[in-house]
Parts: sequence; structure tokens; C-alpha cells
Amino acid sequence: ELNQSISKSQNPDAIFQVSISNDFQSTNVGRNDITTDLNFAMFANNDAPLTWQTTELCACKDHYRVTREWQTQITGASITEVYVSIHKDDIPIGFTSDAEFFILVDKDGDFTKSPYQHYKMSLNGDFYNVQVPIVDGDYLTIAYVKKTNRLRHGKRFLFGKLDK
Repeated sequence: ELNQSISKSQNPDAIFQVSISNDFQSTNVGRNDITTDLNFAMFANNDAPLTWQTTELCACKDHYRVTREWQTQITGASITEVYVSIHKDDIPIGFTSDAEFFILVDKDGDFTKSPYQHYKMSLNGDFYNVQVPIVDGDYLTIAYVKKTNRLRHGKRFLFGKLDK
């Protein structure tokens, strides 16, 4: 019997920890977060470097994203969102001290085109956490923007498309 609600790859360069709930402290023993049999969420990445880039992202000042992308494979209908947690020491080096981190979600892996969604991560202790809606085939990556630049745009700041 498999009943795994929280997971992190054992690869040495793994940085994502994913859970069905925002409980990253409990083990999988005794958890019943997934109640429907044969429902799975799998994540694979393109093994790209964990380095920051300004390409394949909106042409906005002070926006950066990690070269690595993760793609989801969802089986069944009960998993529609996950919680992502990244230890602050696992965030790739090279960001500025005024960085705000996001998870970007896109349907085709091309983050230069709209629409894609962005979800701001919150620092809780030593971990950046965020809740992210997902569907089969979604692509995810990590991004950051300098707070000083975001504040100049006020409420109209978006990573993706802005109509008004």
C-alpha cells in the first residue's frame, strides 16, 4: 500500500519538497491526505542548471527565473493543488537581498508568453512555502523580482499579462 502525501526527490540537487497539505513536518506514516485510490502527482525536471536567467520571461526590469523547469503528471482527479516548500539554503545563489520569490506555472513551458500564473512564496522559518493549483502537464519554475522594482509598479505588478 502506498499512501505518500509529502515527498522530495533523493537526487543531490533536489530543492522542491511537495505536499498535499501545508504540513511539511509530519512523516507520511498515518497521513490520509489523499483519500481516493490511484491518484498521483509526479514531478520531473529538465535537469537544467539551478542558475538565474532573465531570458524566457517577461521583458521586465529586475525579473529572474531559474533555468530548471519541473513538469507535472497528474493521475486521477483528486489532486488539484500542492504545497511547495524550498529551504532557504536551497534557493540558488545570486539573488539580491531584496528579492521576493515566486513559483511560476505555465501550460507549455514557454514563460515568455502569457498567460502564466505566479504564486508568491512566504518565508516561514527556514522555508519558502506556497500553495499552487496544478493540472496534468503544467510546468513550474522558481522566479524572483527585486522588491524595490515591484514597489515602483504598485498594485499593477504582474509576472504575466496585464490588461489594465
